[in-house]
Amino acid sequence: AQFADPDSVLAAPEPPAGVAYVTGAWRYARGEAYLRLGRVESARAEASAIAALIRNGDFTAMNQANVPAQDILDIYRRQLLGRAYMVEGDYPAAIAELRAAVDAQARVPYTEPPYIYYPIRRTLGAAYLLNDQAAVAEIEFLQVLIDSPNDAYAYWGLSQARRQRGDRTGADAARRMF
Repeated sequence: AQFADPDSVLAAPEPPAGVAYVTGAWRYARGEAYLRLGRVESARAEASAIAALIRNGDFTAMNQANVPAQDILDIYRRQLLGRAYMVEGDYPAAIAELRAAVDAQARVPYTEPPYIYYPIRRTLGAAYLLNDQAAVAEIEFLQVLIDSPNDAYAYWGLSQARRQRGDRTGADAARRMF
């Protein structure tokens, strides 16, 4: 989803029936690929398919193993919708979806490795930056760094937030950290 060529992600075959969580992850990866290609409506269709899967899929085995499968998929769904709004420049709507995703991610039990592969708060911080809310973005990036002290993306975002606020010294310090 994050590093593969979007066309190769979209070419991956659909998982077989009966593996709802894997199918949801496949749909999430497809949504990410569509967003990277600028195909917002296709990404929204994948988010909608994830919502239907959450409602209708069989997650019994995962739930019995204490894996919050539906919650994880709903976080991915909201993240896709938030990023779709970002692509369209509707930053308030993006912030609303991403805030809900961040709050939901905070409720998912801690595991190693984590259920969600990155802190979605980074994307929320980016949405605040794009909405000219640098002070709020800075707080989001600082929170990521509290939770993940070596997160280079968060240092980059912190640098951009401070630069946007006119704090060159703080921006340079954050930039040196990443």
